[in-house]
Amino acid sequence: MASDGWRAGRLAAPTQPPREIPLKRLFIVAAAAVAISPAFAASGKSCEELKTEIAAKLEANHVKNFSLEIVEADKVADKKVVGSCERGSKKIVYSTGK
Repeated sequence: MASDGWRAGRLAAPTQPPREIPLKRLFIVAAAAVAISPAFAASGKSCEELKTEIAAKLEANHVKNFSLEIVEADKVADKKVVGSCERGSKKIVYSTGK
């Protein structure tokens, strides 16, 4: 057998110790993630604001005779959901006819 790293026609895998992440860097990344998470959670729009934006988009696409309604998330039934607000506790549903 050859002793230059070849074994059965393949190059032997290099043996390197696993790379360690410095504890300081790990702490900084974790602290940054915790610091920005409330910003994303609070960035949701109010239900009325979102409903107005959805209605504007529908009207811009020449959709007529529609209605949007804000309902509790568990009362959606078979309606078409077009938006979600208040951290998912309410849904905006679409129906035809005003």
